[in-house]
Amino acid sequence: MAPNQKITDDELSQIKNIQEKYAEITAVIGQLEVQKELLNREKLRLDNEIISQWSNYDTTQSTEQSISISLKEKYGEGSLDVTTGIFTPGLT
Repeated sequence: MAPNQKITDDELSQIKNIQEKYAEITAVIGQLEVQKELLNREKLRLDNEIISQWSNYDTTQSTEQSISISLKEKYGEGSLDVTTGIFTPGLT
């Protein structure tokens, strides 16, 4: 077995620099992972909001259809000027 030997200060400095670089890289990876998770959570929140708005869209469309049927039953076929509220009988 060979006796213990001390490496040079330059070699030791190189090893310490590599260890510091790994620590820096690990810290940056950790920060990036946190940012990525926050972005994923924001995307999920936005996806849920989009789903909610599509549900509102569907409800509004259903309400529109109900009102349209009701107006046709009451006034017949025709056209409506939504600015003035004037209904003009006839085919649309």
